Amino acid sequence: MSSPPRLLRWSRLFTVEVRHEYFANGICPGLVLRETPETSRAMVNLGLVRRDIAGGIAVFSDGSAPQDGFDLDFLLETTDPAFHSYSEIEGLAGAAALAFDSSRCAVPQPDGTRRLHIAPEASAADCMEPGAAGPGFKPGVPPVALVRIRATPPAEAASLLSGTRHVIAFGARRRYWKYFVLGQDTSDPPPSIKDADAQEEFEPAVPALLAGDRPAVTLRSKAPIALRERPAQRFQLRVRTPAGERVLVKRLAVATPQLLGKETIDGREVVVSEIYVNL
Repeated sequence: MSSPPRLLRWSRLFTVEVRHEYFANGICPGLVLRETPETSRAMVNLGLVRRDIAGGIAVFSDGSAPQDGFDLDFLLETTDPAFHSYSEIEGLAGAAALAFDSSRCAVPQPDGTRRLHIAPEASAADCMEPGAAGPGFKPGVPPVALVRIRATPPAEAASLLSGTRHVIAFGARRRYWKYFVLGQDTSDPPPSIKDADAQEEFEPAVPALLAGDRPAVTLRSKAPIALRERPAQRFQLRVRTPAGERVLVKRLAVATPQLLGKETIDGREVVVSEIYVNL
């Protein structure tokens, strides 16, 4: 009499969760993790499957993988052309890619996860070395990051919810915000910007002449401000008159990742977010 077939007991080997400060829910919908062709073949041979989870992937094992550990390689790619416009990766050149390796960096976090980068957020310090493109890397089309996970199955049968949780966190891009105000009454003094939450301050208004000889004034934030998918800033445009302060715009529009300009601040050329206000 033949033995009954063995029932597979799937257990979660690890997860990779990608978080982004720009988005209200912390998840960037334009980021995708996919295994390299070599890893896809290895996962079949090792009895592993991947499943998509919110903001990342989970890899499950049927219990047949070797106990001495193995490496799995993934590419973190973006489908959003504006990704680098709202992501703070200071010093990362446009043709470069980040590299995260759980054997090299896996910093324990208070929530039980392990951070795969050196600083609290991904940065140029995590950039891969020149020439170390790795498997699955397409010349001229770099992914956002290469991710290598050293997986070691538990010695004993694990529960469905076990496994190491790896985390990659991206910060939101911080830029100076520069308002261009057009159509102000020339009899009024220069306007000012007040933050209702008293968090940000702006430089005094400066006269400007835009294309077509259009007069305007500009007001720039004194410090860079983080971009957000749903900005919470409550900036008001005001003007001081003999009768007292008057509100010109109760709530100003906020910066977006798309509208950009350049300006020299403290001797350094920086990218600024431009916002146009027509009175």
